[in-house]
Amino acid sequence: GSGAFYEVDKPVANFYGKHHFVFTDINNKKFDNDFSFDAFRLVNVPASASKKQPLAIHIEGVPLSNSDHIDLVAINTDSSFTVTHGVRDISPDIVVPAKELKRKKSNELKFEVTLFRKLDLQQNTAEGGDITIRYALKPITVKLVD
Repeated sequence: GSGAFYEVDKPVANFYGKHHFVFTDINNKKFDNDFSFDAFRLVNVPASASKKQPLAIHIEGVPLSNSDHIDLVAINTDSSFTVTHGVRDISPDIVVPAKELKRKKSNELKFEVTLFRKLDLQQNTAEGGDITIRYALKPITVKLVD
C-alpha cells in the first residue's frame, strides 16, 4: 500500500552524524540527498518509582518536528500501555501517568522507548518519498514501590 521502499537495519553507533545518498531512477536520473541523525537517549532514569505518582522519564537529543514522535511502551507486563510524546509536548519528559502504574500487579515496570522520525528529501522523484527512521532503545526496568 505504500509503494516501493528500501529498508536497512543499522547499528546506531554507525548511524550518528551526517549522511549522503544518491538514488538513481530507471531513467538514470540522479537524486542527491543529505540528512543527519543525532543521539537520542534517556537520562537519569530512576531505579525505582512510586506507583502513586507519575513517572517522568527525561529525554535528551534532537528536537522533534511535526512528523516525529516517541513511544514509551510497557512490555512483558500484566497491564500494557503506551505513552506517546510529540512536538506539542512542552516538557522534555515522557510522563507515565500514575493510573497506569497503579494498575500494575507486579513491582516492576519494564518498557521500551522508540523514536519515530520522518525526514523530507531535498531531491525527490515525481512519485514522492521520504526517509523514515525508527530508533529503538534497549528495554529498561524500573522497580515500583507502593
